[in-house]
Amino acid sequence: MEIERKFLVKGSSYPWIGPRWHIMQGYVTDNTQCLVRFRHQTALDTPQEDTQAFVTVKSYQSWACNREYETAVDPDWAMTVISEVAAWKIIKTRTYWTAPDGCVWHIDHFANGNQGLVVAEIELQSPEQTFYRPSSLGPEVTGDPRYGNISLAKTPWTTWRT
Repeated sequence: MEIERKFLVKGSSYPWIGPRWHIMQGYVTDNTQCLVRFRHQTALDTPQEDTQAFVTVKSYQSWACNREYETAVDPDWAMTVISEVAAWKIIKTRTYWTAPDGCVWHIDHFANGNQGLVVAEIELQSPEQTFYRPSSLGPEVTGDPRYGNISLAKTPWTTWRT
């Protein structure tokens, strides 16, 4: 079970320092209850290229909770699927930041039609788990379907922000 909380990031100064990855994701299904995602990611902070790829099936359960099944796949194959099959794509740079309480945050800086959007996500052991909240966190958007990656791929943030 994946339990995830999601927040907008406010301002331009962040405490997040950590490994960064360039990520391209492609979605091959358009189902609000279950999706199939291909991810191709390359490390940005290592002297040698580190490229990984995964295929993930997510089944939505409830607010902040999903069933997630993921396996590593060949990066070249994943890039081919993303390029040639995926109907919806998203590009972002992700920073992994470990908070003082030991929880790991995923900070996503989106590109292209979502340029300027920065979202911080944290995976928890339970929906009620307490966690360190950096002062640069903005409003919580957990459960707002517009901020799901497939939604951002279909309807980019820059087309609906006011």
